[in-house]
Amino acid sequence: MAEKVVWMTVSRLYDTSSDTDGELKLLGVQTAEGESVKQVSAKVRKLLGLKNTGYVLQLRNDRRSLVPLNGKLHKNTRETPYSLDVLLEHQRVKPQARSVKADTYSSTIINQTQIFLSRISNLENSIPELKVKREEKIKREIRELEDKLNFLQKRFNEADQTEWTGIIKKSPLW
Repeated sequence: MAEKVVWMTVSRLYDTSSDTDGELKLLGVQTAEGESVKQVSAKVRKLLGLKNTGYVLQLRNDRRSLVPLNGKLHKNTRETPYSLDVLLEHQRVKPQARSVKADTYSSTIINQTQIFLSRISNLENSIPELKVKREEKIKREIRELEDKLNFLQKRFNEADQTEWTGIIKKSPLW
């Protein structure tokens, strides 16, 4: 495998101290063609003196697109280096405040239910026949369900009364 040197400018975005602001370090990393991401990133971490966990390495090309940090990187020069951003894990994730709090959510649901019930009772009080219509509808639906249950009960009873005698009286035509 042919060894090649890949050049990159390193910007340590996790470091907020004032002495490293705007300072870019040029780094040359020797890579072979078949190396994996773990192998190349281990080399980079060793050259930068980083411990293995807690940091994320983001390699970008000249168009600022993310590029995988492996042995298939194209050879470049010192004048056209890749850009390597060294970040802490989850550094660019902005935490959001919780949108639903359990106590207020429960009380809101209870309040809304009470509001709906009071609106329904106000409507029923304003239109007296509405309550009667609702009761009739409920009775009609219960009656329909009872009819369906009676029908199903009859069919189950008919199915239970059938018995298998063990012989076929008429020969099948299959």
